[in-house]
Amino acid sequence: KVQSLTFDSKKVEFHLPQGLKSKFKFQPGQYITIKKNFNNIDERRSYSICSSNNDPLAIGVKRVEDGLFSNYIFNELRPGMVLEVMSPNGRFVQKKETNFLMVAAGSGITPIISIISSTLRSNNSSRFTLVYGNKTTESIMFYKELGNLKDAFLGQLNIVHILSKQTQDVDLLNGRIDQDKMSLLISKKAIDLNVDGVFICGPGSMINTVSNVLFKEGFDKSKIYSEKFYF
Repeated sequence: KVQSLTFDSKKVEFHLPQGLKSKFKFQPGQYITIKKNFNNIDERRSYSICSSNNDPLAIGVKRVEDGLFSNYIFNELRPGMVLEVMSPNGRFVQKKETNFLMVAAGSGITPIISIISSTLRSNNSSRFTLVYGNKTTESIMFYKELGNLKDAFLGQLNIVHILSKQTQDVDLLNGRIDQDKMSLLISKKAIDLNVDGVFICGPGSMINTVSNVLFKEGFDKSKIYSEKFYF
């Protein structure tokens, strides 16, 4: 399946050959690498898995200007077509945490939603706070899916949407996920650092900023995990 999420992002769901299903069991937070030949050159791109570990393998793809793979997926990829895919990999995965703080920007939500949905469905004592930065509501990947998870697991998932190009009623929720924003969210008790682990996914600058704020707050470095996404 190829499903539109926003004007510039899509979800691609794979049907796996029966003989390969065991090789494609994944841990939430991992990624797959896709290989395709463009103009006689093999190109590879890695995309994080967005699905729960009980659902079919799927990835979230954000369109990149002049991007070979993302434009192919947007313009040409259709149900029934075949892609060459490597088995899942990556270490941005849950260990033994139960109480989480997740911080994501843009398409960095892709591995995060996999961890959230898989854990909520398997552990009824798990708790998540998600701080998610985007430009506008319309650009939020998996907006409906996140809302459905929040409704289905009442009290276990708190979502803080930060928007940089759309004004929200609460000023605290406007702007970007930078040092001042993180410090304010902590001081205003919008997020709680009494958690087992922090997972951060997005641009390197955001990862560094969030990590530095957490360090200053005395949070244990060994409990911070990050995955860098390029936009």
